[in-house]
Amino acid sequence: MKEQNDAILTLTPISKSYHDSLLDFLGRDDIQFDDFEFATLRRLPLRKLIQALRSIRSVNLYLVYETEAAKSLVPILGLIAVITHAKNIWIVDNNLAKKKYRRVNLILSVIQLVKGTIISHIDLMLCKYEMRRLLRAERIPFELKNQKEVLYIKTNLWFGVQVGGSIGHISGVINALVKKLYSVTYVSMEPPVMLDNNVNVKLIPNLSNYGIPQEINLYGFQRHVNKFLKYQKTFKGKNFSFIYSRMAISNYANVLASRRLKIPLILEYNGSEVWVSEKWGGGLRYKKSAQMAEDVCLKHAHLIVVVSQVLKDELISRGIDKSRILFYPNCIDPVHFNPFKFTNNQIETLRKEYGLTAKHKILTFVGTFGQWHGAEKLAEAIKELCVNYKEWLIRNNVHFMLVGNGLKMKEVKDLVDNIICKPFVTLTGLIPQNEAPLYLTMSDILISPHVANSDGSKFFGSPTKLFEYMAMAKGIIASDLDQIGVVLKNSIRINNLPINEPMRDDTRLALLVKPGDIGDLIKAIQFAVTNESWMSLLGSNASREANEKYTWDIHVSEILKTLERVTLE
Repeated sequence: MKEQNDAILTLTPISKSYHDSLLDFLGRDDIQFDDFEFATLRRLPLRKLIQALRSIRSVNLYLVYETEAAKSLVPILGLIAVITHAKNIWIVDNNLAKKKYRRVNLILSVIQLVKGTIISHIDLMLCKYEMRRLLRAERIPFELKNQKEVLYIKTNLWFGVQVGGSIGHISGVINALVKKLYSVTYVSMEPPVMLDNNVNVKLIPNLSNYGIPQEINLYGFQRHVNKFLKYQKTFKGKNFSFIYSRMAISNYANVLASRRLKIPLILEYNGSEVWVSEKWGGGLRYKKSAQMAEDVCLKHAHLIVVVSQVLKDELISRGIDKSRILFYPNCIDPVHFNPFKFTNNQIETLRKEYGLTAKHKILTFVGTFGQWHGAEKLAEAIKELCVNYKEWLIRNNVHFMLVGNGLKMKEVKDLVDNIICKPFVTLTGLIPQNEAPLYLTMSDILISPHVANSDGSKFFGSPTKLFEYMAMAKGIIASDLDQIGVVLKNSIRINNLPINEPMRDDTRLALLVKPGDIGDLIKAIQFAVTNESWMSLLGSNASREANEKYTWDIHVSEILKTLERVTLE
């Protein structure tokens, strides 16, 4: 059969499993597909963006969304698609149902977007008025109720697959509360991942109106979430003792709920979303409004939980009373991240899926390829190994697994997605968060190549992947960077590698390298691959350390103790 050339266009990255199912559905044996992500294309200057879209001349262009939440983005996808030269345009939904998108549908898409844009701008004005009022208001006093009921609110406006450290953090905190016999009601736009079956889940309906620019929808979503929380009938009669909520950009529905129910708000602060958008994203058109929302949340939270000392210091510098701040690093759930959870057959099956055998030495990175994850630095090191140490890689059966997708994926692909590196590298794409432990179990060595912030500011992260790596009893190569270096302080430094076999009573945890140093990374990889006894000991020590100091049960116990103290003050 004659080979065709079709294209797939998504607004956000899609998971490996969905992508594989999509190709099977569309007929991968007969057709060649080009993949395009608008999340990547939109970073181009406008002229180049239009050129890139106009260069799509496929017979069929498939507009794809994997999650139900992304359905509201179809009008945007349609407007993007008509710029291309594709002969036929199709919409494929999260259930792999396909329907034709006719160019006359463009009129309806334009009407929907105009309507959504007008409504969203009205929402922005109403939010500004409300935030100014809240910034003048005092934080409500409270008494901690004896009832063990918690309202957990996640107010991120997200349309893609749920991946990354935040998922482990959410499930870890909630499951730890359940273990402590709390009844938890979880409110979110997305279905939960890895939550205890006893959690009461309430999904926020999709936005009915979506406008442009994308950022403006955050304010419509703020009002949408607030209405849901205010009028949700199943909350009536509930006597929540407190609200736990993650900071989300331009959203303060948690504050309104706390004031309405007259209960304390515990705010999880993982860094300024305004700073992240300015430094790592494309910037914010409504920066002042986003900053106001952040200030509202910080002012009215009764307890703010941070995951690094750098974040605690930042909040104190912003005038937050240190008595309202609790610092405890990210942690692990030992049930999910357990090196003995999977059978040899499960591990062997996953290796076979990627054409790997028990003889391969697998070095793995798992992440969302963000600005500070260092995936591109690891890719540089891999490329140099492939070019200059090919025989060594072959002799030691070395294979690299880079699991995930995100901002830096294009740079990574440019470095390793070529004929020289392909025999030694697998780019898996996104995988569901609950599958990550199996990938870690399958691996021999785990790499955490984080890099410093480019503007010289302190690294404020507490990488969840680091603690998950530690729990899996695998040898770890990590950057000696702020909290990572503190947690792994008792480790081998690359400039002082041991020359003898390890002693049984050696307590060191990992192999540390200078952040962003390709030479250090290569040297560490070579040591790790050829010194199995050392990596086995380091992995065993790290696992013990994670289970003794860094579990969500300990983390949540500290939160509850601190909340009681705040109540008494």
